[in-house]
Amino acid sequence: MKRNLAAFMLALALALAGCGPEEEAGMSSAAGETEAAGTENGESRPEAQEESSQAESTGAEASAPETEKAGTEAAETEEEETPAEPDLASYVDTWWSDDRSCCLVVDAVEGDQITFHWNSSNRFDRMAEVEALTGTLEGNQVSFAFEDGWGNRGEGNLTLENGTIVFFAEVTEPADGARWNAGGDWVLQREDPANWEYLFPDSDSRYLSREEVEALDKEELRLARNEIFARCGRRFTDPELSAYFKAKYWYIGTVDPEDFDQNLDQRLNEYERANAASIAEVEAER
Repeated sequence: MKRNLAAFMLALALALAGCGPEEEAGMSSAAGETEAAGTENGESRPEAQEESSQAESTGAEASAPETEKAGTEAAETEEEETPAEPDLASYVDTWWSDDRSCCLVVDAVEGDQITFHWNSSNRFDRMAEVEALTGTLEGNQVSFAFEDGWGNRGEGNLTLENGTIVFFAEVTEPADGARWNAGGDWVLQREDPANWEYLFPDSDSRYLSREEVEALDKEELRLARNEIFARCGRRFTDPELSAYFKAKYWYIGTVDPEDFDQNLDQRLNEYERANAASIAEVEAER
């Protein structure tokens, strides 16, 4: 009887507290799980801490190559955008202005030393020449002082730039009686080798053979004969001949046709006279 009364009193106390035996058991179980989870998240999960450290290490290692790659790509981009320095030795050549009033020859580039000479003309009867000068390049530019063949003195500079030569020469001390000077301001281009070609480049220094002359067709014979006269400065009234020789860098027409023809023997040397006659002979046979 006492036992039944004790059990009834315990049940009544629980009922008044608002939870039954099952709820008490659930609370106890949940509290245990929460405590266990807290313990695992706290001090007693070394394996979890190790896994976290490994993940962080792996992430850092993964990001390092990406950073290095990005840096390399940036360096490559910067390297590509940096313009290459000009090959100064490649400027050793003959250079002309578009109107061919200036011809500059770069004789040599050795280290930072450049040797060059030039002439300026009006392509008819005026010319001034400057003999070889050697200057020191600062980067791709050199400043210089000069004296031309007329006695004019001056200074200037040239710049090797993008496959051209920007050339400036100013006369600061004109010479008395000078008919021309070597001053000017030009952008010079490399010569076109085709425009230096002669049909007979040495017809002024040797006798041409009959076989050489006969190898040309009729039009070439006409050009070869007049080439001898053009080299000596004859101008041409024939439009075709005039255009042909004006395209040659070596041609400077200075003598009117009438004056030239009246003094032909004095203007041509013995080789030129003989070769012009041989060419005319073969021309007449065609």
